[in-house]
Amino acid sequence: MTNAYSIEQRRPELYEAALQTVRLSDRTRGHSSTFQSILLRKSEADPEYTKIHDVWDGLGQIEVDEYLDVKMTTRPRRWKTVFQPIAAAAMLFLTVGIVLFLSGRPPAYETAIGEQRNVMLPDGSEMVLNTDTRAIVRYDRNFRHLEIERGEAWFDVAHDTSRPFIVHAGDSQVRAVGTSFLVRRNDERVDVTLLSGIVEVTRGENSAEKIELVPGDRLRQSEVHPSIAIDQPQIEVVTAWRQGQLILNETPVAEALNEMNRYSNNKIRLVSSLAPEAKLSGVFRLSDSRAFAESVAEIYDLNLYEDNGYLTLAPRRVLR
Repeated sequence: MTNAYSIEQRRPELYEAALQTVRLSDRTRGHSSTFQSILLRKSEADPEYTKIHDVWDGLGQIEVDEYLDVKMTTRPRRWKTVFQPIAAAAMLFLTVGIVLFLSGRPPAYETAIGEQRNVMLPDGSEMVLNTDTRAIVRYDRNFRHLEIERGEAWFDVAHDTSRPFIVHAGDSQVRAVGTSFLVRRNDERVDVTLLSGIVEVTRGENSAEKIELVPGDRLRQSEVHPSIAIDQPQIEVVTAWRQGQLILNETPVAEALNEMNRYSNNKIRLVSSLAPEAKLSGVFRLSDSRAFAESVAEIYDLNLYEDNGYLTLAPRRVLR
């Protein structure tokens, strides 16, 4: 049976949309066109309202006042006061319950290339998704499970010793209680950077080996072969994306280009490799890949031109 706890924990965004829908319906009772027009506008702005809107249309509008006036003619006012909240609550859970039944999936949050998204989780924890990221949230009474399918996320975990906060990324599990950390996953590697508190990282569901990180540690675990390394990066560098910046400190040019390309559909490519010692330092805006490419071209005396949708960097001698 669907209850308040499971609805709010499993699908907080649907719960909030349904709650606002019921409140809106109560305020606009007797003005169906007003209610529908407002709900339609909300649906266009938030996909969760689309689901609620469709279910609500199928159920039709419940006229609580009219129903109670007919059935309880002897003491209408007192009974209406008691049953109106009950009817509204029933409508709320019925609406969300139907949507949960139809969807049957835990909530997923994702960002497009170049987008960032701040998500408040049901327990008060905060999750910030970086560019091109997808995360799935699975909460229950005993655990707070999240999975990073791709990309990068920053977590500020609400303290709750009774319900560990576990982030899954590939074969890695990051277990925390109340702490702040970053998880980044690509096809080759999972990085876990601890900002505050303590986390334990394990590999594989049944692994007994645990690696405990302290603030400032970054664990880098290969997705291709069983190798693990721990270093201490500059925290302002690994968190610069939250301020819309890319900070480079003697970073090889190829690595710098790959990092910048994460944030833009207008990719930068280098036609021929530079010398191994070619590196970049500086602070760049993530939203301006062209300015970044122009800086690289100026520093290394390269031509910059557009070719098949790419910002192409090439030695001057091969420019056509």
